[in-house]
Amino acid sequence: MITITCDARASPIFQDEVPLVACSSTRKSSTPTRLDECILCQTKTRSDYLSSGETGRARIVSLAKEDGSDDSRAKRVVDLSVQEMEIMKYHSSTCYKKFQRDMEKKRKEESNDVEPSVAVDDAGNDNDQRRKRLKANDMKQVCVICGSDRKTVKQQKVHKLLRMCEKQIAQKLLNAAKLLQDRVYTETAAMCGPEDVFAADIYYHSYCCKEYFNKYNLKIMEIMKSLEAEESVAAGDEILKERFLALKLDFQNTAYSLSFIREKLNENSTFSSTVTNRTVKQLIIELYGGDVCFTYPSNKRISQTVFSTGRDPQSLVEAMRVSSVQQVATTLAQELKDYTFGLQESFCEPRDLQLSASMLLKNPPPTWEKFCSHLFHGRQVSRVKMDVVFQILHYALSGGKEPTPLHIMVAEGILSLTRSKELVTALNRHGICASCNTVWRIDVDIAERIITTAGDNRVPLPAVLEATSPLNGAMDNFDRNESTLAGTGSTHDTILVLFQNVPVNEEKPSEGSEISTRLRVSQDRISVRLRSKVTCQELIRMGPMKHRGEIDISAQDTLTAVLSNEDDVRLKTTSPITDASGIPSMKSISLDYFLWPVNRLSKRAADENSFVPGFTAVRSSLTNLNFHDTTKILTPILPYPATTYDAIFTTMINFQDALKQKGDTYGGLWADEGVYRIAKEIQLLKPDKFSNIFLGLGGFHMEKIVFACLGAYLEPSGIFSVLVETECYSTDAINGVISGSYYSRARTAHSSINEVIMSLMLEAFQAEYPEKSVLFEDLLVDCQSEEMTTDYWNTIKEHSKDIEEDFKDFMKEKSRQSQSFAYWFTYAFELFPIAGDLTNSMRSGDWILYLSAVERATSLFFFFGRTNYSRWTPLFLQDCYQLKDKFPLLYTSYMNGGFVVNTNRTGSGVPFDQALEQSYNRHAKVSGGIIGFTRKKDAVALWGIIKHKKDEYVHLLKMQDDVDGELSVHHDFNQSSAKKMKELVQEIERKLPSESL
Repeated sequence: MITITCDARASPIFQDEVPLVACSSTRKSSTPTRLDECILCQTKTRSDYLSSGETGRARIVSLAKEDGSDDSRAKRVVDLSVQEMEIMKYHSSTCYKKFQRDMEKKRKEESNDVEPSVAVDDAGNDNDQRRKRLKANDMKQVCVICGSDRKTVKQQKVHKLLRMCEKQIAQKLLNAAKLLQDRVYTETAAMCGPEDVFAADIYYHSYCCKEYFNKYNLKIMEIMKSLEAEESVAAGDEILKERFLALKLDFQNTAYSLSFIREKLNENSTFSSTVTNRTVKQLIIELYGGDVCFTYPSNKRISQTVFSTGRDPQSLVEAMRVSSVQQVATTLAQELKDYTFGLQESFCEPRDLQLSASMLLKNPPPTWEKFCSHLFHGRQVSRVKMDVVFQILHYALSGGKEPTPLHIMVAEGILSLTRSKELVTALNRHGICASCNTVWRIDVDIAERIITTAGDNRVPLPAVLEATSPLNGAMDNFDRNESTLAGTGSTHDTILVLFQNVPVNEEKPSEGSEISTRLRVSQDRISVRLRSKVTCQELIRMGPMKHRGEIDISAQDTLTAVLSNEDDVRLKTTSPITDASGIPSMKSISLDYFLWPVNRLSKRAADENSFVPGFTAVRSSLTNLNFHDTTKILTPILPYPATTYDAIFTTMINFQDALKQKGDTYGGLWADEGVYRIAKEIQLLKPDKFSNIFLGLGGFHMEKIVFACLGAYLEPSGIFSVLVETECYSTDAINGVISGSYYSRARTAHSSINEVIMSLMLEAFQAEYPEKSVLFEDLLVDCQSEEMTTDYWNTIKEHSKDIEEDFKDFMKEKSRQSQSFAYWFTYAFELFPIAGDLTNSMRSGDWILYLSAVERATSLFFFFGRTNYSRWTPLFLQDCYQLKDKFPLLYTSYMNGGFVVNTNRTGSGVPFDQALEQSYNRHAKVSGGIIGFTRKKDAVALWGIIKHKKDEYVHLLKMQDDVDGELSVHHDFNQSSAKKMKELVQEIERKLPSESL
């Protein structure tokens, strides 16, 4: 059954209401005053309206107090309290008018019977009161239509004003004012009905009222004529009949509204104007005659309904009672209840949630999909909305008994990022996420499964590792501040993260395509505590220092051989620069550094709105990805500080256990200098036990030390004061830039300074040799063009060799002439390229460039007094040179870019130690990490086991909404980022004095 309400134009009727029957003013004797009835007549007549207008009540009270006779109505009003007077009611059209007339009549009679012997003062007072009252009444008594107290009609002045006291006239006046929207409407805008008109004491001239109503009637006739003129489609039109019969309306079983039929006829119609309800009714009567009947609702705004006379009205009403909306809702509710996500008997791990969400994404319920196709528009966005709404409704209908992927992800994500139990509870009550109890049960289940899965192995590994690709790891100290009973304390743990880079020509393994299943437990799993720690969390003692032994002298043979000058030794080692096919030579890198600022400066001079992306971004566009996204595995926390030999010794054994489970004979383990020196000393003390581990010195922490060296070199020049003056950095932040502790800011600051220095040097070169400025035009490249390929870039570099040599000769000559020039030349051509090569080699995965940068950085460490890195960097380089002979698979992987963590975006590689900071420490050291419950040992143990699972929940939640969506190009290609960098460089140039060089 279909019923649709038509609009107001379907039946534009303007009729005035019939006046109410006057109520009786008879008063029941000897009865208490009833405030719910008329205060004047004490009866409640259904045909009249009880008003409680403020103006009318004030008028009644005023007349009652002035009355001096024994009028029962006045006495009843006077006997009321102030509160009762505010709620009394009266019949506005009968009793109120009669009471006014009676009181006015008595006042006139009393004024005529006044004796002349009354004192002069009393007579004067009465006259003054009467004069004030009459004056007030005269101020109100003006015609509401013409706004005057007199009217000139046929050269005669009419002074008689009539008070509006008939309901029919009052209602018609309101209707006319609402339609005409004139000054009368302004005066009566606050009046809703005739009772409000009576209470306001409105007066009018009879001639004005008659003329106003004639104008109102003419306006109605104009509207009716315009409506009839729009109905140009006649009911007898043959095309209209054909379209009507094509609808195949079943009047026998269904009742249709005229508005519904009208809308169907107007859909995709070829008529010059629209079909109206009146035309539809005439057409139905013409076609069916007496076989159909129409309903005539009391509400004129509701469309008439037509149905067959052969249908029993009772059965039709029953069929109409169940609406189409109810039918659709019932169908969708049943489909929601029947759907199963398969998580009720699972561990609800991130992989289970992803599989369950994928099943809903691939095979949504058919009715729900059809319903949402009309509800949402778009592709990916509508699909996400459809799944989210489906899961919320499913969770609500099941009463929260069956979890959905969305509710588990939201609850786990919030607790992982904010640890806000109140927020989770609030969202759970709104049906948006699972409860805290559910999250705790899931965490305990996952922790117990990890302990069970590990078995005799120390480290629990998932089945996502590829067999032929080598395994790398990163270990670090995990420091966190916490609140203790004694105040603010600090806790130190050791963490190990595993990484694997799978080449693009090999398929990346997955964890399986089936949701996990757990056994039912009869006890309440909230109270279940962990039975024991994971084996990898058990500390293995290395023994006292005196029992560790001494470093084997044979372990130094390799170092001596590497540092020897004999030719046969050089044949045994691998040169990091020359013996690398397909890797750009240092000369090529030098040309890159020259060609990029030339394009940057030329583009900026030619067009202020144009930009050239950063150097790393340009190189990333010329680099091909050799690996899939790096597989990352977070292992349980070792609750012992990484500053102890026992903790590092245990972590190295755990890494060996992971290699054993995977089937590898060796792997690479990376760390910062503080952990590397302990691990390297352990390896030297026990070479037989840890000979299968390649220890790497983390590039992220090394790069920070290089920036610290550059900051120490530039600090006397005052350039950092310029950065503060330009408001690029605050006075507090600039100290972190100089020391290199603020990694991102330090890298941006040194890149900006180098670009400014190179721009000034290029401008000086062009001013010295203006005839060579033309050659720079041949070196311009559109870095954002599709024609920008590796071959094209290399061709341009070949053309730039000669002018690059001339530019370097010019720099050297100027350096001999000026110490200031030599100072900046050393920074731009010798020092900054070390930091640039470190960054670019890790972003693009260039192993040879990385080793070259580490070699040159070693001299910086010695010169600027970085003792720790001066001691351990040569030892790290020694292992790197022997990598091809000792660990060939690692060497091949590193040569292809496998020594960094790769993503699906080119130019975004980061070293393993930086990836550890991003994936573990950054999330754990904030308020959403372990801080806040570290005094609960059971909670700490549980958090240490499942922290890597918690991170997977957060990552999965973000990826569901594409929050972490990576771009396929470097972020420096973004116009806003490039514009920000260009403005920063220009601001520094404006602050620098002209004689800086």
